Amino acid sequence: MKIAFHVNHLDMRGTGVAVFDYANHAERLLGHESLIVCPSVKAQPHFQDERAARRFEQRFPVYRYDRFDISRWGSDLLTVADWSRRVNGDLLALPLDNRAPKAP
Repeated sequence: MKIAFHVNHLDMRGTGVAVFDYANHAERLLGHESLIVCPSVKAQPHFQDERAARRFEQRFPVYRYDRFDISRWGSDLLTVADWSRRVNGDLLALPLDNRAPKAP
């Protein structure tokens, strides 16, 4: 199964570390294919950590977007880390229908 992990920005702090670990363990322990999806530098220039970006890019395919379009990455599942909750962060997993036509 191909799993897209969405993160709002690549960093080496809480959310970035958690998403990196989730994606890494999905591959190594569960045998899935992981990819990382995040906004482009143009979309969020103030949230870019180049050191963290290199770390992610050396380990996983990283897709940056200006407009969010789930169908372009060809994944079976999209996970979104949301640490905006007061007590604990949540990991939302959305199954995707791969039969939909892929965007160019």
